[in-house]
Amino acid sequence: MKLCKLKLKNLNSFRGEIELDFEKSPLDEASLVAITGPTGAGKTTLLDAICVALYGRTPRLTGVGTQNPSHLISHGENDAYSEVHFEANNTRHLAEWSLRRNSSPKGQLRCTENDELISDRLSARGKSLGSSENTISEEIANILGLDFDAFKRSVMLAQGEFAAFLKAKDEERRTILEATAGVGIYEELKKTLNEKVRAVRDEQEEVLNRLNTIPAASREQLAEVEAELGSLQASSQALSLKNEKIQKEQEQEKKREEEFAELQTSEERRDELLNKQPMIEALEVERERADRANRLLPEKQAFDTSKSELEKTGEALRQAKIELAEAQKQFDENQVDFGEKDEAYQITKTVGERKTETYREAKSDVERAHTQFQLVEERRPRLQELEEQINILSTELIDKRQQQASLEEDTHKVETFLAENPLPSDRQSHLTQAKELLVELRSQRQQQDGKSNSQSEHTSEIDRLEGELKKLSKNREKLLVDKENAEAALGKVDTELKTFQETGNLEAWQNQREKARQSLSIAQGYEFSHDQLRDKKRNAAALQEQIAALDGSLNDVKETLEVQFHLCKRAEAEVTRLEAEKELALLANPINQLRRQLEPGQPCRVCGATEHPCADEVELGSEEQLEIVQNALDAAETEARDTQAYNKKLEQDQVRLQQDKTNITSQIDTCMMEIEILKEAIESARTQWQALYEMADISSEWVGEKINEAETAIENLSNARNAYNQASNDLKIVSEKLTTCERDIVRENNLLEDNQKKLRAVTAEIENLNVDIEDSETRFWKLLPDSFHGIGIEDAVNQFADKIETVAAHEQERDKKQNELEQCNIVIREGQKSLETERENHEKLQAEIASYQSEGNGFLDTARGKTSGLITEVAIDTAIEKLHTTIQQKADQREEAGQKLQESRDQRTEKQTNHRNFQDRETECGENFEKAHAAYFDKLSSVGFDSPEAHDRASRDDSEMERIQREIDDFNQEKHLLEEAIAKLRAQFEKTPFDSQVLERITVRVEENNEHIHETQQKIVRQQIRIEELTDALSKREALDDEIQTAVVELERWGNLQDVIPANDLRDFALDIMFKQVSRVANVQLEYLTSERYQLKVEGIGKLTIIDRWNANEERPVETLSGGESFLTSLALALALSELSRGRSQIHSLFLDEGFGTLDSETLDVAIAALEGLQMQGRSIFLISHVSELTRRIPVRIAVQKSANGSSQLRVHG
Repeated sequence: MKLCKLKLKNLNSFRGEIELDFEKSPLDEASLVAITGPTGAGKTTLLDAICVALYGRTPRLTGVGTQNPSHLISHGENDAYSEVHFEANNTRHLAEWSLRRNSSPKGQLRCTENDELISDRLSARGKSLGSSENTISEEIANILGLDFDAFKRSVMLAQGEFAAFLKAKDEERRTILEATAGVGIYEELKKTLNEKVRAVRDEQEEVLNRLNTIPAASREQLAEVEAELGSLQASSQALSLKNEKIQKEQEQEKKREEEFAELQTSEERRDELLNKQPMIEALEVERERADRANRLLPEKQAFDTSKSELEKTGEALRQAKIELAEAQKQFDENQVDFGEKDEAYQITKTVGERKTETYREAKSDVERAHTQFQLVEERRPRLQELEEQINILSTELIDKRQQQASLEEDTHKVETFLAENPLPSDRQSHLTQAKELLVELRSQRQQQDGKSNSQSEHTSEIDRLEGELKKLSKNREKLLVDKENAEAALGKVDTELKTFQETGNLEAWQNQREKARQSLSIAQGYEFSHDQLRDKKRNAAALQEQIAALDGSLNDVKETLEVQFHLCKRAEAEVTRLEAEKELALLANPINQLRRQLEPGQPCRVCGATEHPCADEVELGSEEQLEIVQNALDAAETEARDTQAYNKKLEQDQVRLQQDKTNITSQIDTCMMEIEILKEAIESARTQWQALYEMADISSEWVGEKINEAETAIENLSNARNAYNQASNDLKIVSEKLTTCERDIVRENNLLEDNQKKLRAVTAEIENLNVDIEDSETRFWKLLPDSFHGIGIEDAVNQFADKIETVAAHEQERDKKQNELEQCNIVIREGQKSLETERENHEKLQAEIASYQSEGNGFLDTARGKTSGLITEVAIDTAIEKLHTTIQQKADQREEAGQKLQESRDQRTEKQTNHRNFQDRETECGENFEKAHAAYFDKLSSVGFDSPEAHDRASRDDSEMERIQREIDDFNQEKHLLEEAIAKLRAQFEKTPFDSQVLERITVRVEENNEHIHETQQKIVRQQIRIEELTDALSKREALDDEIQTAVVELERWGNLQDVIPANDLRDFALDIMFKQVSRVANVQLEYLTSERYQLKVEGIGKLTIIDRWNANEERPVETLSGGESFLTSLALALALSELSRGRSQIHSLFLDEGFGTLDSETLDVAIAALEGLQMQGRSIFLISHVSELTRRIPVRIAVQKSANGSSQLRVHG
């Protein structure tokens, strides 16, 4: 950890904002810094500010009860804060603590590199707005690796803790080491170990319980189920192949059904097209008329164009006449206006030239007047300066006279104060001696407070030890009773375990259970296969019955088909006979014969005509005979169709029955195959069972009873063994607790006797200190004047020092005021002389200005008479400019009128030209129109139109012609495609007539086959689930076997560790290592501090001796060290403890808040010399002391100074 900056406000004596930057010179490079200042100035407050910002408490204000850090706020202030900027692990942080009076303190911890709020909680209450829910002190401990106690030991050694380790007794050193090393973890380790043993034992029992919950399973059972699954999958595959075949038939029949529907739709659409035939013929007529109309389009367009141009030219000629008349009128008006404006321009020009000359003469007079006024203005600044100087001198003279009176009054007040507050001439010497006695008294009182605290601590410790001894005695009695109970319980459990072992050991019962579990799967497989065999035989018998029924139905259909075949032949012969009779009846008429010989486009042999509108008509020779033949033919054809339809239905029934017979035969073969497989499975199960139980019948129920019997015996043995182990462990734990309790009683008795001895020694020391304090107070009051008696010692010293400073300040102020008064008198005399001189110069300058002003006014009066009141050059120039402007305006108006006249003349000429052009154009357009009219009407009659309106009605644009043609083409194309499609579909269905019932029969077969597939798949799924269950059970049982073995080994390992770690040996071992490490680190520092003279030696936990190398390596107690030697040794030990307590963060700053004032001059020289040469691996050491020698010897120092108003300030020197 490296401190970067400290900011605080209104903490104790520091009023206002204070900032201390450790990264600025000279603090950034100093390895040794002194924090000096008088007692009570606030040196320790700097350490409190660091602690409260980081941990929310200080070494003096722990935050408990009345020791609340809120007491840090300065008296009379409403708010206070402390900010610490520090760097740890290459990351900068900001810790802030703030407080408003009568409110709870607030805090923040931020990462300054990204301004992330880490925490704003000073206590565990409330919810953090930062990224962590920990308190600020917890986060600081995580960052630095130091809690508050470790921080005090490694970074900030507060008053009274510097030499605590060296001066402590052996047992006290042990306590300090325990706090430093954090050995409380070993007690937690023992508790955790016991809990771990119990947890491992519970885990073993939990694994055994889980094993009992897993169903029985074996590899043989798994193989049987897998074989049955293979048989079912083969059956499923055969059914799937059959289903694919049926589905192909179904798809073909669906396609035929769709084609038949397409045939019907096409015929309907063809009829619709035939109905639209007249509309298409009308479109063709419309297209032909439009073609004829489009051939006239060039003549029509020429006629329309010439007619439009003739109308536009006539309108343009009328407009040109109107514009020509308007242009002539405008020309006449502009000619009159130009004459009027030319006359006005000539008059204005003559008058303006005459006035301009007069104005120029007046302007010359104004210029001479301005010259005089300029001389006046040039002297006015000087006049104003003189007036201002006179005012300034007068004001200064008045101020100096007032200052003179004030200085005289202040001097009188200071002399009066000095007369009223006399002090002896050697007052500074008295103050120095009083401060030294004050330091001595403070040290004595600190010792007295320390001894009083030790007295209270010893008294409290004695009371605590007596109470602890009572508790330990009661606990020993209780443990003795618990030990007797544990021994009795162990005997009882041992008897029960032996009773259960007489029926068989655990391994025998486990083998019996495993054998039963293997046989259970065999029995279950045997019973399942037996049930399946019975069901399969029943299914085979039912299928044989269905085959017999189908054979009967096929014979019936076959006989019926033979009868229908003869009926069909007879019906076809009858139809052929009747058609021949009808042909003969038709040929009997000669007209009919002649009409049948006619061919389209060929001349008739009778009339020679090429068109034959009656070629399809038939003239009946005997209408009654023909009607009789036709009726008989219709009846015969109907009978033939019905016979063929019924014959086709019988053929379909025959195919369906034959297919059903094939399917059932296949099912019988599959069923017989499954029966053989089941017989083999039953025989295999019987063989496996006899290998396990020769004399017993196969029964899963009997095997279940065997398993239950074995599991009950195993459970009883396991429970008895666990109870025995638990009772044995309980007895061992109680014995260990009893031994520990007896050892604690001996230790507590020793501690009680030692504390009683210490209490008597401390009481005697307190009485001696009281005598020394009374003597020091008597000598102290003799040094101070009587006016300071009757108040506190520290207040008396502070008031005496303040009085000395005040008197000295008043003497300096008196001398200063007298010098200022003499200087003020000299300034007053010189000011009076300067004021008189400036007043004379002011009067002379005023007279000169009045003369120049009079001459200038005369010139202005002359100019005013010439210009009718104008007296400035600007006004005259403006008047001249107005005259010129007026003349120019008249000229511009004249010019504008001339331009308008010329423009109207040009416009009149242009309109006359346009009028002649339009007259010529109208004549030309009339001739063109006559030509186009004759051409268009001549051709109109030749193409069959009697009027232009008829031609317009027949005309169609290109898009309309395209639409008509597209509609005709689409009609013809669709008609052609429909005829082709109908012919193709009719040819297809003539070969195989369409039957709507075929698809329904195929669908029924598909559904029946799907049901068989579904049933087989369900059986397959059940077998797969059975395989998964068996596989899962096998894997779980095998995994649990390994887990049980691991749990047994784990329990044995933790039990051995529980037996190995006794009472506090591990903790004492850690303390011993820690103490030796402290001595090694301290000896490195002590070797340098004492020039390799002294070395610490560790004889046991908390026991220290000193080796004097300069005296033949003599060993002696540390209590024999002198004051300076004790200081150096304490410093080495304190730095060693700091080094070992620093946590995970490198420590760059160390604060020693120690009373160097108790050292004599010789020891102080030794201590300062040692600190000046001390190297702490790049760390900075800050020494807090009020000893002035530190200020002289250490170049870099932070001086804490207290002002007259009680507030403290900081100054950095170096």
